[in-house]
Amino acid sequence: MASFVRNKDFLSLILGQLLYYISHWFSWAIFPVYLLANGYSFIDLVLFYLVAFFTTIVVQTFFHTRGMKRIITRGLFLRLIMVLLLVHLFFRWQLWLLAIIYGTFWSFFWVVYNIRYFELTTEGGTAFASAILASIGPIVSVLVPLLTGLLSGVIGFQTSFLLSIPFLFASWYAFKKLPAKNAEYNIVRALASMQNLKRLLFIDGFWQASYYVLIPIITLSYVHSPLGFGAFLSYLGIIGVLASFVLSRLADRYRNRSIFIYPATIFMAAFTIAAAFTDSFWGWLIVVGLFSFFRGIASPLMMTVVIDSKKDLHDAMLGRTYLLMVGRFFGTLSVLVSFSLLGSFRYSLILVGLVAAGYPFILFTTRVYDTVDRRMRYAANHRFRVMVRLFVASPLMFFPRRIRKRWPSVTQFWSDLKINRMLRR
Repeated sequence: MASFVRNKDFLSLILGQLLYYISHWFSWAIFPVYLLANGYSFIDLVLFYLVAFFTTIVVQTFFHTRGMKRIITRGLFLRLIMVLLLVHLFFRWQLWLLAIIYGTFWSFFWVVYNIRYFELTTEGGTAFASAILASIGPIVSVLVPLLTGLLSGVIGFQTSFLLSIPFLFASWYAFKKLPAKNAEYNIVRALASMQNLKRLLFIDGFWQASYYVLIPIITLSYVHSPLGFGAFLSYLGIIGVLASFVLSRLADRYRNRSIFIYPATIFMAAFTIAAAFTDSFWGWLIVVGLFSFFRGIASPLMMTVVIDSKKDLHDAMLGRTYLLMVGRFFGTLSVLVSFSLLGSFRYSLILVGLVAAGYPFILFTTRVYDTVDRRMRYAANHRFRVMVRLFVASPLMFFPRRIRKRWPSVTQFWSDLKINRMLRR
């Protein structure tokens, strides 16, 4: 196990994030259902995220400082305001104020959190640390959204919102134990340092419009109750935990993990497009589960691309968040335009999936891993060929060895591809 796992600051950071996620799911899991119950529409939900993403872009564009020592704990104060605004939506402008506060929260909290996290963990292995970071949310979301939906349906939405506040204060206390450190915000320098990662991060953010907007909206066309929607989110949480387990297994078996980003992102894009053509709830459940699974594998590796490629964590995290938000904004805007022209949100999944499909090919052409990992035993110009082989053979990776031995044709196919020799250093 990596040494950073025994670091007290790291444990405080993880505990704070775990408590924050519990608070987040209690206050946010049934947010789309809550909006509909208060007379808002799907378009209002799309506009909410459009305003939130735009706010983050504006704040990060014009905010420059080097003196933010306690921004993580102060950011939780914004979350408290958000919860209090949610308890009763008396006026329509509350939703837009909520979006602005959410965007401001995003501008500071997650940038500084990621800086602190990878300052503590980079020496222990970026991919391993990214996998831990990506697994916390799914672990919490296995149970909490289901409980949130149950409480909201039986007692009322406000009960769930108010229940999130104690966990928010507990998160604040855990983060408060961390030593104060300055965080630098200079977006011009951060963007200049991103260079060949700009297109990759934009595509990643563009795809995330499906996560924030399209999945909730289309799911609510099948499921209308808080309990049903919470159960659906818990189902995705289980898928996320499974993806983290598979990634951990692959990480244990193969030191060179970067190559798995290619098949994972290809499958992620393919199932995003396939989701547009589902015509039943069970079909939607299966396809969304599949692209959530591959997204769960790809996400930590996509973070690793940024961390491994950049020397300055402040610039890397600020530039990453900014470009993701630009991608999210235009992805959400494309959803709004598509719905206005075609009258259906499903068509947006095709567009988002096609854009996401460009990620592995752009990653290959940018040759990021030429400089990140020179110890690979295969030449960089063969990476595309390896990617194609992995795409064909990837289902075989998850078969236990004892099963592959009993299946001679699979064993021979695996041997012919020479995947093991290519992946091991």
